Amino acid sequence: MFDNDCTNFVSQALYHGGGARMYVAGDPHPGQRNDNRLWWQLWPKRFMSTYSWSAVNNFYKHFMTAQKRAVWVTSWKDVSVGDILLWDFSGGTLDFGHAAIVSKITSGSWKGVQYAQHSAPYDYRKLSVSLPGVRIKYPNAKVYAIRVWK
Repeated sequence: MFDNDCTNFVSQALYHGGGARMYVAGDPHPGQRNDNRLWWQLWPKRFMSTYSWSAVNNFYKHFMTAQKRAVWVTSWKDVSVGDILLWDFSGGTLDFGHAAIVSKITSGSWKGVQYAQHSAPYDYRKLSVSLPGVRIKYPNAKVYAIRVWK
């Protein structure tokens, strides 16, 4: 949808790099954009992505509840490259404000997780550096990992 949109970045990675299939009901139209059962983007038509493609909370609702295409990764030692990180700045309400994709693992703890997102540096941003920085402004911030199925 927008060049600098975190959920669009993650959706593009899942679709083009991860092989996740789009969920489309017939011929997609703007009236279907807010249906969390659907996940699609019509490009290059501007504003023709579903909310689940381009908005973090709708992305979460599509993959975790509406279509059950993802599961929680409950331990940092089980996180893998390609898993999705969902940032909850409020601290436990599952109201997500950011999404990124795991791009590298250097150890079996959260400190070894590196991720890619929509703004530079794109490739290996360290969770061990960014999460403490985020917690200066949002002391209760939490990061969750989910694994998406195709």
